[in-house]
Amino acid sequence: MKGWKYGMKKVCINCSESFVIPESGQNKIYCSNKCGEIYRGQGHPMYEDGLSAGKIGTIAELEVSSDLMKKGFEVYRALSSASSCDLLAIKNNKFWGFEVRTGYKRKNGEVCFPKNNIRAEYVAIFIHMSREIIYYPKL
Repeated sequence: MKGWKYGMKKVCINCSESFVIPESGQNKIYCSNKCGEIYRGQGHPMYEDGLSAGKIGTIAELEVSSDLMKKGFEVYRALSSASSCDLLAIKNNKFWGFEVRTGYKRKNGEVCFPKNNIRAEYVAIFIHMSREIIYYPKL
């Protein structure tokens, strides 16, 4: 079968409910806008708890700092938003620059986070809901 057509049934990739493809949505993969938002992370509770993006970012940096200190690093936080990294960590006389990003995991396990303007050698992705921290490359 080539492609999906108007009126055909399809299964939502977020909730697995079947839905009929609307006339204007042959490429539609979600049963509703809400399912699309949840799957892409926009309807994820990290955006609904009343915290501003700036506060969520600050929480992420502090959580990552705490995690790095538990791993034996000395951690220093940037004073300027124009710095080349958010956190500078030192361990065994080696310097590590970290960009901290807040991300989310899709239902399929894919980790999503903003990838623009990363100048640091390492990225720490803080998953707000689970309090998980993922490091790229791995430490």
